[in-house]
Amino acid sequence: MDHSLYLPPRLKNKLERIRHNPVTVVFAPAGYGKTALLSKWVRESGLRFLWADVEDQTPQKGYARFCQALAQAGVPQAARLSELGFPGHSSHYEIADLLRQCDCGPCPLLLLLDTWLARALDYARPDDLRLPFLLCDRQLASFAPAALYNTIRIWLNRPLLTAAAQESGVSHLMAREREIARLAGLGLRNKEIALQLFISQGTVRNHLNEVFQKLAIDRRSQLKDFLDQL
Repeated sequence: MDHSLYLPPRLKNKLERIRHNPVTVVFAPAGYGKTALLSKWVRESGLRFLWADVEDQTPQKGYARFCQALAQAGVPQAARLSELGFPGHSSHYEIADLLRQCDCGPCPLLLLLDTWLARALDYARPDDLRLPFLLCDRQLASFAPAALYNTIRIWLNRPLLTAAAQESGVSHLMAREREIARLAGLGLRNKEIALQLFISQGTVRNHLNEVFQKLAIDRRSQLKDFLDQL
């Protein structure tokens, strides 16, 4: 532990609120010492804690470590959470219920998630895993940076599409839109598409905007899910 790190009384008093609040967010630009600050405080607090750093891990590895830490803390639901594996469409409802039921015993257990919200959003949106964000919407509204929360709300407010609805969206694409969407779904950049089809990059962008709207998607990477229909 770095004993040279000084915690001003005002900052220490704010950190002490962690003991009484269900969710606390420490937010500051990169390099401001958030991790070192929390590491010092939590080790001096006497509380049990689990530390999950998602910055350099795949979601699957991070989830496995999280389950291992819960098991070490004696949480009864840890075994089932580990058995279900990383959340997907078929398991995320059960996982959410298990997490709500977690019994950590009489002594509080802190879960510290380092570099988590924007990364979690990046992992959840491609598979449209909205439930954790819906369950925590009130908390997110109170602490998430405004721009990031606005991005989350736009995603959550988008209608859920069934496979039939997605297929219907594809049926509304014009021939040129299908052509461009397929090339983009295969990984070609706008410049490459424009050169291949002898059109301008601006035309490519305009067609892709129409494609996104008709398919109700907001990320270029999602086009690969429609390749077999284009």
